[in-house]
Amino acid sequence: MLVKTNTRLVAVQAVFQFFFSKNNIQTIADEFIKYRLVNDKEKKKYDKNFFSLLVNGVSRDYNPIKNLIDSKLKDRWSVDRMDQTTRAIISLGIFELMNFKQTPVKVIIDEYVSIGCLFLDSTNTGFINGVLDSVAKDLKRNKKTG
Repeated sequence: MLVKTNTRLVAVQAVFQFFFSKNNIQTIADEFIKYRLVNDKEKKKYDKNFFSLLVNGVSRDYNPIKNLIDSKLKDRWSVDRMDQTTRAIISLGIFELMNFKQTPVKVIIDEYVSIGCLFLDSTNTGFINGVLDSVAKDLKRNKKTG
């Protein structure tokens, strides 16, 4: 389990860099794999395949992810106004909720809220929890009706 947690944390950092710099996602992913995942000074373990799936998936599926986030925001708010860290965390959480059905919803939400606690205050982590929980319920409801 710690391997996936470590991988999710680094994926948040890579997606943050992607949102912030607007550089090519594959270049960012390759640099993270080469310099962070392979040469980790703390000798943490990572899943390079999971990392690539997450980072490239958020980039590829960003429009539907953005639409889901926008649907949870109050009037006159948009994803583009969100803090980059919060947006990266929520985007990765939604990507996992959409694509990793074998992972329990509670695990995905807890993982990303915990990552949020490393970077953000409790207001933002509560927001992350609320958005991911609401999206998870929508996805579950759509699965039953679709």
